[in-house]
Amino acid sequence: SSWFENRRPTMSAASATIPVLDNVVKSDSAPLLPRAIPQFESLNFDRVINHVFIKDQVRQYRAENRHFFGYTGKTATRWVLTVWIGLITAITAKGLIYLIDQLSHFRTKHLDETQSQYEGTPLASLWIFIVYALWNLMLAGCSCMLVLFVSPQAAGSGIPEVKAYLNGTHVPKFLSLNCFLVKLFGSVLSVSSGLVVGPEGPLVHLGAAIGSSVTRGVKNLRFNIMGHKFTKKLRMDALAPFHNDSDRRDFISIGVAAGFAAAFGAPIGGVLFSLEEASSFWSDKLMWRALTAAALSCIILNILENKSLGYFGLISLKTQASQHPLSLEEFPAYGLLGVTGGLLGALYNAGFRYFSQYRSKTKAGKAVEVAVTSLFTSFVLYFATISLGVCSASYSDWDTESFELQFNCPSGNFNELASIIYGLKEHVIKEIILHPTRFSYLTLSTCFFVSFSLQLLTMGTAVPAGIFMPSIVSGCALGGVFGRAMYDMFQIDNPGSYAMLGAVAMLGGIQRTTISLCVIMMEGTGQTEYILPIIFTTVVANYIGNYFNIGIYELTLRLKNVPFLEHHVHHELNVFNVGQTMTSPVRTFYTLETIANISHTLSSCTHAGFPVVDPRTHKLKGLILREQLQSLLSSDLTNTQTNQSEASDRSAGSHRRYEAILESDLPEMAQNTPTDLIPLMNIAPHMVTADCPLSRAYTMFCFLGLRHLVVVDTNLNVVGMITRKDLLRVEEIITSNKMSFEQKKDAIARLHSDSSDVRSF
Repeated sequence: SSWFENRRPTMSAASATIPVLDNVVKSDSAPLLPRAIPQFESLNFDRVINHVFIKDQVRQYRAENRHFFGYTGKTATRWVLTVWIGLITAITAKGLIYLIDQLSHFRTKHLDETQSQYEGTPLASLWIFIVYALWNLMLAGCSCMLVLFVSPQAAGSGIPEVKAYLNGTHVPKFLSLNCFLVKLFGSVLSVSSGLVVGPEGPLVHLGAAIGSSVTRGVKNLRFNIMGHKFTKKLRMDALAPFHNDSDRRDFISIGVAAGFAAAFGAPIGGVLFSLEEASSFWSDKLMWRALTAAALSCIILNILENKSLGYFGLISLKTQASQHPLSLEEFPAYGLLGVTGGLLGALYNAGFRYFSQYRSKTKAGKAVEVAVTSLFTSFVLYFATISLGVCSASYSDWDTESFELQFNCPSGNFNELASIIYGLKEHVIKEIILHPTRFSYLTLSTCFFVSFSLQLLTMGTAVPAGIFMPSIVSGCALGGVFGRAMYDMFQIDNPGSYAMLGAVAMLGGIQRTTISLCVIMMEGTGQTEYILPIIFTTVVANYIGNYFNIGIYELTLRLKNVPFLEHHVHHELNVFNVGQTMTSPVRTFYTLETIANISHTLSSCTHAGFPVVDPRTHKLKGLILREQLQSLLSSDLTNTQTNQSEASDRSAGSHRRYEAILESDLPEMAQNTPTDLIPLMNIAPHMVTADCPLSRAYTMFCFLGLRHLVVVDTNLNVVGMITRKDLLRVEEIITSNKMSFEQKKDAIARLHSDSSDVRSF
């Protein structure tokens, strides 16, 4: 099925029908994609170079206006904002940890009181379960209500949407203040509710929102108090130069690094995660700023939590360094663990895709889904500890104080499964890595199956939910089984290493990260001597998982139908050219246009960009964006230089959607007022000829962050336009494994014949 909607809503119903291609419907990726793509738009990462911008640059960088050591105030402000992002991210992480701990302790306190009250009665276990389940249901329900009625964009981890935004797709309201607050308090509620979720992914989203917030030069705060609406405009002139998509992209990448570093106490891992997994565009200067914010985030969080510079994060896995040398004979076992993690990761992603098809689309259905999931999770966790819990003799040398929970065991014993399920997950992970032989096979196997299955059931519900913590717990339990088996059979020296590598294998199999995962586990555990087994296990898990399906983040983007261009250029794109896939004909403007014609064109189409041509020769002169034209109309601007500058500054990189002004809304005298578009248009648009290989156009979009690519002939006459959606619809066809090459050529030719019906992006 096709990804795309009609381009021109004014067409007749017959011509507006979306073409259904038999070959595309048979594509193996087709079940992932609905027939019409939502109204996403591209971001303007490629800066608009016009006369107004050039004059402003000349004014900024005059010699007498340069500051300390030749740097301008804008560079210094960038560093100040970088430090601010690290600071606020650390404070946010600390607040997240504090609130989760308080709710967890409150639940434990009341469960203890309930147990004391009904101890010795026949229905004691039932009453404790009722209190436990209702408490969890209340927290999960509150988290769900926040998501459904305040900010639906806050559901899930948020990392896939961050990837899409940094790739060049504008995700509406994803970085708003409402979404930030719902993500923060919703994560506190969902994690504290006993659902098998973690706060690490949401913290990455929170860091991205903090990074985006520093680029808001003008912010309109809207309040609705008892039916009375108020609007307060906040203007911060110091941030105005960063109010564009390019700078916002960089600050979001910095926020991702800071958020991930705070989650794991791994500043280098945070930078590498932002580079490898989240960001599509990177630079040396950005790496310096991201490392500064990530390191500062970890330092501030350490000081707030421990009042020292020890190792700390939402998941602090720091353990004692192993005193046992690596054994080459164990690498086959490491490989087997990697294969198992890859297979389980592929199974998880396939199950996630399967369940997503049946999840409710209504608010009521989503609320019921969260309620049922919460009750089922409480039931499984509570009665599993009663029926499958193994009582073992207590130990006095646990790495964590009060790790043991007696829970229906005789005095001097502890319930292994209850200690794992009800304990803080950070402590659970540490103890499994350090002492896997203290847990029985039954306990570790039950922990794995329960955590893995409930994690799969919970992901995709309408609550903020991270995947890192549950994946690490289930991976450690799986690796613990391996470690116990190796210890019992071969008396190996360090069975806990398999628990750590199990977490690596599980994360690699589900997420398909590589370098950042290796560094995160090395930084988080302090086990630097295990870097080679970590790399080996990660590579094997990734290879096995990729053989069956794609990673969880890319899969989520496809399920949500969010446009995303991979940096991998498919070799089949070399045999197609731009002329076979471009949109044609193209609506253009002359360099001197009337207000009436601009208004009519904007109201009759949904294109996001328009080539500007010479009225006499019809040669390409530049490109102007819809936002710039809408700004002209909404402000009723004239040809004065001051107003043109205002329009350029206000529209460049902005995603405020002005309503197109119809001709009837304009004063009669203004309808025929000529407007010179030359000062506002991009005088250096990217362009290619129709015979350019499609692989070259794809590369330009990926690495230059383009929104539009103009297609011209040898005389610079405009013959077509390439947008992100044009490339995505072709990629959908060529990645099909069920179509022959000739069928793909025919499908692309049929797409091109209907290309004028595809909405511009």
